[in-house]
Amino acid sequence: MGIIYNLQISPSNENRLSPTDYIAYRIQHRRNEFSLLLRSSRLFQQYLVDMWAAADQNRLNYLRHHQSDLRASLYSGLTDAINRDMHEPRGHWLEP
Repeated sequence: MGIIYNLQISPSNENRLSPTDYIAYRIQHRRNEFSLLLRSSRLFQQYLVDMWAAADQNRLNYLRHHQSDLRASLYSGLTDAINRDMHEPRGHWLEP
């Protein structure tokens, strides 16, 4: 009788699994299970670097293609700062 491991999907999006969640699942050590991936020494290290680079590239692509959505939140903070009374001091100034 073997142990069954359930790969849980991210709670943020129930239909998709993020690449980092998948890789985190794959690199976990499990008792009574032989993992060639974990025993590959330098190839395992290269695998980790490649997977990190792929996940990082996915994040950068998301940021590149969703700039209009992301900048909208920056503009709301900017308008709040402009509408605030700018005459009040907001911090300590260091004078030479």
